[in-house]
Amino acid sequence: MTREFKKNIQGKVLPIAVMVLLIFSVISASLIVFTPNKIIVRAADTSDFDNYINITIDSNQVEGSLAHFPLLVYNSSCTVLNGLDENDMTFFDKDGNELFWELVYHSGNTFEAWVNLTENVDGGESIYLYYGDSDNNNGGTNQPTEVWDDDYVLVLHMTGANAAALDDSTSYYNNVTQEITEGTGDINYDQTGQVGNCVEFVAATDYSDDGALLSILDDDSLSFGNGVADTEITFEVWVNSDTNAVATHAILAKYYDLAPNEDLFEYQVSFTDSESRPCYLVDASGPASQTAYYPTISNDAWTYLVGSYTGVGGGDAYLGQYAHINGQNQTRTGENDNGAYTALENTAANFTIGGRSDSRNYFDGHVDEVFVSKTKRSDDWILTMYNMMYNKTSFYSSWDVIEDTSTGSFTIDGLDGNGNFTWSGQAGESIWANDSTDGTNSETLKIYTNVSGTSSNASNIYIDFSDFDGGEIFDDNLSVAMINASGDGAWGSISSALQIDMANGNLSINKSQWVTGLAAGWAHGTNPFPDNGILNYNSTIEVRVLLAIPADASTGTVGFSSACQVLWDVVTT
Repeated sequence: MTREFKKNIQGKVLPIAVMVLLIFSVISASLIVFTPNKIIVRAADTSDFDNYINITIDSNQVEGSLAHFPLLVYNSSCTVLNGLDENDMTFFDKDGNELFWELVYHSGNTFEAWVNLTENVDGGESIYLYYGDSDNNNGGTNQPTEVWDDDYVLVLHMTGANAAALDDSTSYYNNVTQEITEGTGDINYDQTGQVGNCVEFVAATDYSDDGALLSILDDDSLSFGNGVADTEITFEVWVNSDTNAVATHAILAKYYDLAPNEDLFEYQVSFTDSESRPCYLVDASGPASQTAYYPTISNDAWTYLVGSYTGVGGGDAYLGQYAHINGQNQTRTGENDNGAYTALENTAANFTIGGRSDSRNYFDGHVDEVFVSKTKRSDDWILTMYNMMYNKTSFYSSWDVIEDTSTGSFTIDGLDGNGNFTWSGQAGESIWANDSTDGTNSETLKIYTNVSGTSSNASNIYIDFSDFDGGEIFDDNLSVAMINASGDGAWGSISSALQIDMANGNLSINKSQWVTGLAAGWAHGTNPFPDNGILNYNSTIEVRVLLAIPADASTGTVGFSSACQVLWDVVTT
């Protein structure tokens, strides 16, 4: 299928898809967002999942403030995700907003994904991977094309069992379409790469025609000039060369020079044993070339090679070319100003990886993570990308697995003997639960938190409020207060420092709150958080619930659920 035909089909399918999704939205709770040329389905909520992982970015590895930065999330010892697929997980930000993400690889304990954090990445931010049984059996926005900003025109993770499996993650759909081998050349897939899996190219080490390459059909998004003016470019690639011969090795190229289609020149990312040419540009109308030379890359070692270009054009175009090796800006060692260069032409040459499409300059080695952008990425962007992919297991300062054990060993034995709060008053009033008719407190309400098990890693006890009256009592009209420190049985006002917010319908008690409660008089018994966890103690807290009675209410009851939810804090590396 040609690129033009594919795009025509997409243009006709989109209106049909919109109608289908409009119908679907009537019967589904999913939120469907329409943006120009895109359909985005946000289907998940944090409450859909049982557990989550708190992943915090190491601020020491982020340079500057980066907008719409793609975050690599990699862990090779993540046992809690075993047996789950993308329908059982999704990412959220700190405010509970679902994030776009791309699952690249998940097998056994190894997990590799990319996430777009919509806020600027400055370091220290946390993202949250929620997982477990999802109520709607939809992991949410696992949409690769939304992870990468619009300036990325090609993103290949080089993970797949064959050429047909190497799909572009951007909205330009520049997928690999063909594998080409000559002579003794060969390609091996799913090899061990720098980030995840990669592709190995087997080629001769001289100028012979023995080699192999991957080809992507020509597309306007992969051309960066119109014969009159150039535009900005950034090429990024992880490469591990198996040889350091004199011959030129083309890692990436859009370059063809064989009859009858000669002079289809645009660019190469290449190197020799003495220099690298990460942004070799050719004006096909001359032809004329503009190339800045930089130090060569190491042999038998993974190298993050980046070539970028300001789009300046003209006879000094080489002055607008830059190189980064392993995140560091390189000093130009020379240049080639050959002919009267004006600008790149938009030719019909295919984009290739591992050599030129005219069967020349084959590369011998491994290639991982190929990124092409229609903008010049900043030094901060490039260095942070290198830090993240090179330090893939330590780019995050913490990876905290939080598991919900609501059916576990922490239970509530009773609340005033029957487990219920009751209220009586006029519609529209705010009253304390279980008040007597004269407005004084009639009894002490106790929650018995009998701890029948222990954990060295539990950090909180969550107690869920449940609405038993058919919908008249909600989180936003409930508040919680604790008995005050006077010891006379009086209760703190709604503005008391002992009040615990009920924004999420939960009463959460942790170690420091329990210490405060013991001193203030609303917690009783032994603190179940003596050190870093919970021990087997029977303890009690005393609470009052203030209810803002709905204007149309008569009577109602609100009670606790039959079991505490315990927030486990298990740290894995």
